[in-house]
Amino acid sequence: MSNKTEEIEKIRRLREVARRKEMEKKLSTICDLSRDLSLSLDIDKIANITVDVMRKVLEFDTSFFLLLEDKELNIVAASGFKEDVVGKKFLLDAKKGIIPWVAREGKSHLTNNTEKDDLFINIVGDFETKSEICVPLKIKDKVIGVLNAESERYNAFNEKDLKLLETLASQAAIAIENARLFKKLRESEERYRNLFENARDVIITFDLKGNVISVNKAIAEHGYRKDELIGKNMLKFVPKKYWPKLLKELAKIARGNSIEGEIEIITPKGEKISEYKSNPIRRGE
Repeated sequence: MSNKTEEIEKIRRLREVARRKEMEKKLSTICDLSRDLSLSLDIDKIANITVDVMRKVLEFDTSFFLLLEDKELNIVAASGFKEDVVGKKFLLDAKKGIIPWVAREGKSHLTNNTEKDDLFINIVGDFETKSEICVPLKIKDKVIGVLNAESERYNAFNEKDLKLLETLASQAAIAIENARLFKKLRESEERYRNLFENARDVIITFDLKGNVISVNKAIAEHGYRKDELIGKNMLKFVPKKYWPKLLKELAKIARGNSIEGEIEIITPKGEKISEYKSNPIRRGE
C-alpha cells in the first residue's frame, strides 16, 4: 500500500471515528433529555422541548411536533418556519401526505427527494421541501402523534438521523402519556372533591382508629365547623354507651366490610339519632 493510499485510509478512519463519536454524543443528549421530559407534566412544554432538541441537537432545519386527536393531527410545536404553523391540522385519513401515512401505519418514513415520493404533499407555502423525515409517537402499539422534520436540501437525512429521531420520539411519547395520565387523575380528583363537598348528606372520612380525616360542608347543618372535627376521634362525638358499638363497626371496616345502621351523635344543638352507611376505602381506589 502506497503512502498516499495509507494517508487516505487514515483520514477515512478518522472521519468514521468522528462521525461515530458525534452520533454517540447526540444519542447521549437525547437519553439525558428523558429526565427533563419526565419532570414536566405540561404537554406544550414537552412538545417545545422536543422541537428544540430537533433543532439544536439533531440540527434539523425545520421541525414539527404533532398530536393525534379525534382523527386529526394537530401541530402543537414547530421550529424553523417563517409563518406560524402551530395549530395547523391534518386529517388522519388523508389520501396523500407523509405525516398522515406515518400516523396511520405507525411506521417511520424518510425521503431525500420529495419529487419522487408519491406520498409527499407540500404543507407549508413558503417552504420548498426537498427532504422529509417523519416518525410516529407511540405508546406500545398505539400512535399518539408524530415528529416530522423537513429540509430544502436534497439528501438532507440519513439512517442515523432516523435512529436518533426514533429514540427522541420514544422519550417524548412516554412523557406525553404521563402528562395525560396526570391530567386525568387531577380531573378525577377535582370531580370527587366537588361531589364530596357539595353532597347534601354529611360525608366523613376517617382512619381505622376512628380519627376524622375530612368532612364536607354539610356538617354545618349539625352546628359544627369542619375544623372542629378534623383530627378528632369519632368517639368524641357519640355518647359513651355507643362506644362499644362504634368500635365493633370500625373493626368490621378494618376487615373490609361495609356497615350501616343508626347511632346517636352529640352536636352543639344537642344529641340526635343519625343514620350512617360506611364503606372501606381500599388501596388504589
